[in-house]
Amino acid sequence: RNSNPDNASLQNIEFEAAKNLFFNQAYQESISSFQRFLQNYPESGQVHEANYFIGDAYYRLGDRDNALQYFYKLEESSQQSRAIQKIAEIEFENGNYQKAIPYFIRSSGSARNKLEEYEAYKGLMESYYNTSAFDSAVHYADRVIELGNITADSESVALLIKAKSLLEQEKIQEAEDALISLVNDYKNIQGAEGLYLLALNFHEQKQYTQSNETIFDFSGPFGVYDFWYGKNFILLAKNYVELGEAFQAKATLESIVEKSANESIKKEAAEMLNSLNQ
Repeated sequence: RNSNPDNASLQNIEFEAAKNLFFNQAYQESISSFQRFLQNYPESGQVHEANYFIGDAYYRLGDRDNALQYFYKLEESSQQSRAIQKIAEIEFENGNYQKAIPYFIRSSGSARNKLEEYEAYKGLMESYYNTSAFDSAVHYADRVIELGNITADSESVALLIKAKSLLEQEKIQEAEDALISLVNDYKNIQGAEGLYLLALNFHEQKQYTQSNETIFDFSGPFGVYDFWYGKNFILLAKNYVELGEAFQAKATLESIVEKSANESIKKEAAEMLNSLNQ
């Protein structure tokens, strides 16, 4: 290197050696190797890529602060697209939803395929929901749904967030339509939560019999999801109380205490049962 400081082959060998460390998951060693590369070849055309690898290595080590420093430096570089995606992701993970939103928007504009579009729209959907911008959350939930089943639960997650956003806006009929689609089409954890929200919505409208019928008709496939299955049957007991059927309410709660595998559900049912027995 001292004799041939501009030797392109030597540069490439050192860069590839640092990359190999990264891809072999030796992240700390790869950081040191890329940093040496940057010191040795500050004018190299691979400087931006080296900085990206350092940021990504820090991210994979769980050091988000250092990762962000490197990604922010690359906003206007040849690594812009990948850096923006990472900034959005890290700011979202840090709970800085307002900071994440403009980066997710930029990321959606430079997406090269459906998966990258999905990641950006999902980030926007969840960021807007978490900042109570429910109209925007619904908009991006629809964008996710339009992309199709990019991942096993992409559509069901979007449908659930859409329904929750509509409920927050008191758009009850639209929310019910979304929840019914969710419950009918997805027998997963989102469907289980959707059933609870649908039955709870009827309960809050004082349609106690309809709430119970909804639970009876649709809860069967969701028995594996202990928490939401239990929440539905606690709600069933609450409906019985409102309908003046205290005996049925107590019997339901006793069954939950005896059979539920979820400790928080057992506790909630036991506390409600104790209050009814007083």
